[in-house]
Amino acid sequence: MKKFLISSLLLTLGLGVGRLGVAGPNCADENGDVNGDGSRDLSDAVYSLAFSFQGGPVPVDFCLPPGPKAQDCADMNGDDNGDAGIDLSDPVYLLAFLFQGGPPPVPKCEVTTEICDNNIDDDMDGDTDCDDPECAAAQNCGDPSTLPATGQTLCYEPVGCGPTDVAAELNCADDTLGCFGQDGFYQAGCPNDANRFVIDERGTAGDTSDDTVMDTCTGLMWQRDTADIGRDGDPLLPDGVVDEFDRRTWCDALSYCEGLSFATHDDWRLPNIRELYSILDHGKKNPSIDTAVFGVLLERYWSSTSVNFDPANAWHVSFNLKDRNRPLHNGELDRGSKGDAYLLRAVRGAPQVLPATGQTLCYDGAGVETDCAAGDCLGQDGHYAAQGVGCPNDAGRFSDNADGTVTDTCTNLTWQQDTADVTGDGMITADHFADRSRQCGALAYCEGLVLTTNNEFKDEVDLVGGDAAKYDDWRLPNLLELHSIVDYGRSNPAMSDVFGGWGEHDYETFGAPEYWSSSICGGPECVDQEPERQCGRGFVIIFGCCHEDTAPLGGRDDGGAVTMRIHGRDVYLRAVRGGL
Repeated sequence: MKKFLISSLLLTLGLGVGRLGVAGPNCADENGDVNGDGSRDLSDAVYSLAFSFQGGPVPVDFCLPPGPKAQDCADMNGDDNGDAGIDLSDPVYLLAFLFQGGPPPVPKCEVTTEICDNNIDDDMDGDTDCDDPECAAAQNCGDPSTLPATGQTLCYEPVGCGPTDVAAELNCADDTLGCFGQDGFYQAGCPNDANRFVIDERGTAGDTSDDTVMDTCTGLMWQRDTADIGRDGDPLLPDGVVDEFDRRTWCDALSYCEGLSFATHDDWRLPNIRELYSILDHGKKNPSIDTAVFGVLLERYWSSTSVNFDPANAWHVSFNLKDRNRPLHNGELDRGSKGDAYLLRAVRGAPQVLPATGQTLCYDGAGVETDCAAGDCLGQDGHYAAQGVGCPNDAGRFSDNADGTVTDTCTNLTWQQDTADVTGDGMITADHFADRSRQCGALAYCEGLVLTTNNEFKDEVDLVGGDAAKYDDWRLPNLLELHSIVDYGRSNPAMSDVFGGWGEHDYETFGAPEYWSSSICGGPECVDQEPERQCGRGFVIIFGCCHEDTAPLGGRDDGGAVTMRIHGRDVYLRAVRGGL
């Protein structure tokens, strides 16, 4: 009966199927223009009725494909009321709009840009997420970083220095809170989780002295326990206890590892500073390492890397030490005299995952340059770098993209080439004090940073007409990411000269050029224990002279050191993207 009534109506109007013909030659820009003639009128209602009840032609397609179906929009032309179908209610809806002041047909679902991490073909072009060309520059669609994650999973509100300040934990994902963008939110890098380290238990139950640990992130194999060298220094006669008697000078530590035959392998060596620092877990404290995996004492451990600017010293890592009631050494990296005695742990393997340190020369215990292959103190970083240990830190490592960015081919990270011009005044030098920022300010700057298609860095709130974002996914690097660009074969600054924004640095006036990381030493363990000065701290890396409160001439040059600074200290920064 309904079909008879509709046919009668069409015949009464003199608009039978024969007179409707085929769909118009054009596509439709708006919903309801079902015949594609560029307007919505009575002929569209008749066309829709004929399609539904007399076998007439289908409504013409939208000129642009619709986006995802959403509430109150149409993903097909002729669905005037947006109920996801074309039936009698739609021409009635259109007629009410045309002649009775009813609401207009619901709009076409808008074509959207591709969201690159939701497993949906948002723009309906047949390509989903990272397969869509629109996502080529997205962080999560680039090559993953080769670096391990730091282990930080929590975020903290930086505390002041008052006697009642508390390091409060924050919701990492809440970008309305201060200090958004911390290491604990992004957790960039190879996951530092329960699957990272694989233990080969070779001894009896409860005896870990013969065990090895394989790091699945870096491909390196480690002695599980601190080296038990023994009182007599004979590696074949350990005393079964790791204590202060297992400390060795730097040259002796190298010699021990070179002569070590352990767990059926005889190619052990003392780790370089990049390798040794990679096994720290900055999500743990006291000590800053996973003690379920590694045996460790709260002491300093030697690396095979000499201090470039003072080669009578070598770099070491502290898993936790206290100095004058302050947690200055909880996961920090510093230098020590090669004549001092520290603990050690051997490593083996030569995967090109971690970047080489940049060191190519070798030095004896007094700091005199020596033959890497035949001189004193064999087994140094400079020797093994020549043997292919680490991703080559050579002229081809960094690619200058000619847009103010640099891509690291070892880690797949893209860096802001210059020191961040926080003030935007064009004065990008390490002497420009105004470009220093507190840690929360550094995080906020990077989160709001945009590289425009004109290759200008701007804050997103400063974009004006004509500005378009080329990359807007910048962040403050975590500690291991920032450490990856330290070049231990250079000093003042200890980084490749592909990076700009340094200039002639006035050390006496401005002190050490330090750079913020997004890694925070959170919790009460990381604040000063002195009641009058309970300051929270974050991690920085020093890229050049001088150590705090020392003279620029004859003072310490700590280029390459990792330390902590109070959150309120003003420090330089450099943004990074990719690697997630």
